[in-house]
Amino acid sequence: MNSFMDTVFGQNVGLIGMTKVFSRYPTAVAGGILVALGLVPKLGEVVAALPGPVVGAAGLVRF
Repeated sequence: MNSFMDTVFGQNVGLIGMTKVFSRYPTAVAGGILVALGLVPKLGEVVAALPGPVVGAAGLVRF
């Protein structure tokens, strides 16, 4: 379905600790964004064009 390998499940713990946002609505919005990225290939290409070190640093901060 042209989707990404990342999921929201593991990142929730890191994001809650980092942002102190305990509402479920930002998670729902993030899910909607992931669906949009999967359904619109041009948006997916923009995200896929991010350099590996940038994605790695974001993952390091989350986890």
